[in-house]
Amino acid sequence: MTLILTTITRSAVVQASDRRLTKNGHLYDDSANKAVYVVCADAHVAIACTGVGRIPGIGRQPWLMTDVWLADYLAEINAGTMGLSAIADSIGERATMARRTLGNPAVRDKIRLTFVLAGYHQDRPVIIRVSNMEDEKLKAHPKLNVHPKVNGNFAVFSSVIVPKSGGSRYSYVLAHGMDSAMNRSVWRRLIQKAPKIYEQDGDRAALELVSLIRSASRDPKDGHYIGRNCMSIVIPLNGEARAMYHAENASPESYGPHLIVPNMAIKNVQYSSNAQIILGPQTE
Repeated sequence: MTLILTTITRSAVVQASDRRLTKNGHLYDDSANKAVYVVCADAHVAIACTGVGRIPGIGRQPWLMTDVWLADYLAEINAGTMGLSAIADSIGERATMARRTLGNPAVRDKIRLTFVLAGYHQDRPVIIRVSNMEDEKLKAHPKLNVHPKVNGNFAVFSSVIVPKSGGSRYSYVLAHGMDSAMNRSVWRRLIQKAPKIYEQDGDRAALELVSLIRSASRDPKDGHYIGRNCMSIVIPLNGEARAMYHAENASPESYGPHLIVPNMAIKNVQYSSNAQIILGPQTE
């Protein structure tokens, strides 16, 4: 299960996640793509997902990697021309429908996911969760595969973030997914760093989040579910968004997030090692 960290700085929204996929508790892929970047009618957001790595299609469609399923669906509905609220609702409805197609209750109940949409909606920071495993207070049910409050269906929880006054005293960092690996030491680091992160530029904040994810990956109990190869997306209020691949070791080539823009979808953007990808609308 992925660990997703999302923060809001003075000038940007930043989302970072690891790229590890596990299957039955064992490493399956350490460089999986788990992010989508969307420019739509009234927002520009990054979407990361945590939970199961594969999700069934509708009808006779095959099972797909969750990020591919999401990108394909957003392309199908031409999400770039829609409003953010409608996109979030549509993701929840389609994910619920996909889960219901599974006849075996044991398999169906293993479809537990959270999609985290973070960015700017009409120039205001926003974080939206579409989830069937976390409630509105970010608490995942510890025993059941899906959260009892939503009964397996996907619910949408939306927060428009209004920064408090006081500058550096304000901080906002959210953890989704494998936060059980964030032991007391990691949480202490996060609490100490959060006010400083708020004052940093987006690129530096992304490095801080990646460092926290890698610290969580060393947790003796649950750290093995988290990879040290990470991806970050920095979304400034003004200017172009940037995606970075953070490899623990040098990698000659990897992939950026899937891109969804009005009337176009691009999957598996390729780039060379140490390169940046420029995403979305640019300003002079």
